[in-house]
Amino acid sequence: MKESLSDQYQDQGYIIFKSLIPPEKIEKVLAELDFFKKLNKLYYSQSEHNWRRIKDDLDINGLLECSFENFTDLPWGLGLSKAGRNILQSKEIRNALRNISIYQDFCMWQNMFFDKSTGTIDHIDTWYLDTNPMGYLFGAWVALEDINGEGGVFHIYPKSHLSKNKEWINTSHDEFIFWSKKESKNYERKSLYLRKGDLLIWHPSLIHGSSLQKNKGFSRKSLTAHYHPCDLLRSKGGTKTLDKHEYQKKLLKQKKQMRSFGYPISARASKREILKFSSIGLTKYFLGGILNKPKNLMNRKNY
Repeated sequence: MKESLSDQYQDQGYIIFKSLIPPEKIEKVLAELDFFKKLNKLYYSQSEHNWRRIKDDLDINGLLECSFENFTDLPWGLGLSKAGRNILQSKEIRNALRNISIYQDFCMWQNMFFDKSTGTIDHIDTWYLDTNPMGYLFGAWVALEDINGEGGVFHIYPKSHLSKNKEWINTSHDEFIFWSKKESKNYERKSLYLRKGDLLIWHPSLIHGSSLQKNKGFSRKSLTAHYHPCDLLRSKGGTKTLDKHEYQKKLLKQKKQMRSFGYPISARASKREILKFSSIGLTKYFLGGILNKPKNLMNRKNY
């Protein structure tokens, strides 16, 4: 009997959907990123964890040095935001998730745009974010160009999600990174050279990371996002046991802020949250100092 997509995902901890995203959607989001750069707008960097002016972070080849977090929710970047949602909350990705999950309805937790590889330390997502119960979060990576390794490469450790070692729970970040490095030695590292339009989905307990740019001038244009079933509560750093009443109460509050598939930003229940996040970001940027201090938690060059 042919192995199902779900079986492949559960066995290996990842799965690749070839040529899933239409080229026209990719060209649109790349064009909108270039336009956003020209306007020199503010953005929030996931790799630095602070608000930044985009032209301050362009290298000599015009590539953005930092990752761009939650670019689908910027009020001052509606064209880029819409183009991003047309990929990350598309029927193509929703159907891919449905093919490997027992659930049918999903929402997006967060997302990132990579123009240039920032180099990410080996880790499992579940220390940072997961579901309650654990294990139902999905990491996703969309290649916006052919990835040949010159601009850095995404790598994984197949089957590492099956490990019974949970010593990472309740550890500090430095202790967690030490655990990840030690645990990864039990598995074979696999570099993924995806083609433009390919989608990678991985398990939250799969060890993975990415390398820095191998040769100057080479990009690694890609999107990442994390999804979870709409009926499961978000968690991170291990799962806290909740009684049924408390679970449902928290879930109801969470659903008011969910980014479900196909939402228009103007009609979202969490529109207020977006404006609040953006307003706070602007304040932090212009006041500067400790309010907007970078925190390089995952950047490979810091380890």
